[in-house]
Amino acid sequence: MLLVCRDEDLQSRFAELKARLAASQLRRAAAASSDNQAQARVEEFTLKSTARELADVQRRIDELTIKAPIDGYLVAPDIDQMPGRYFQVGEEICIVQETDQLRVRGTVSQEDRELLKERGQKIRAFDPLS
Repeated sequence: MLLVCRDEDLQSRFAELKARLAASQLRRAAAASSDNQAQARVEEFTLKSTARELADVQRRIDELTIKAPIDGYLVAPDIDQMPGRYFQVGEEICIVQETDQLRVRGTVSQEDRELLKERGQKIRAFDPLS
């Protein structure tokens, strides 16, 4: 998971729809137990309609969570400045760096080189003097 955004209006709508769904279930049960079939059908329709709307709001809430399609490390230099900020569609906010094939260039002592070899790391050595 990379980013979880919040929409207070959606959260409020979700809570409202859950309450409306529960109330409709109670009314449907009451109508069915009183043999009021017309009212039971109305409540069944209301129940299905509210459930569809609730599912749509839940889908929209779920879309506010951005997940990486790959495993790796999150690279976001300005991450501390992101809370509360609005983003444009398509704006790059971070990169997920894959870790299965990383290349590192640097100076390694002879002892460390041997440790890397023992751990099965591929090492390509270059002579800096040539």
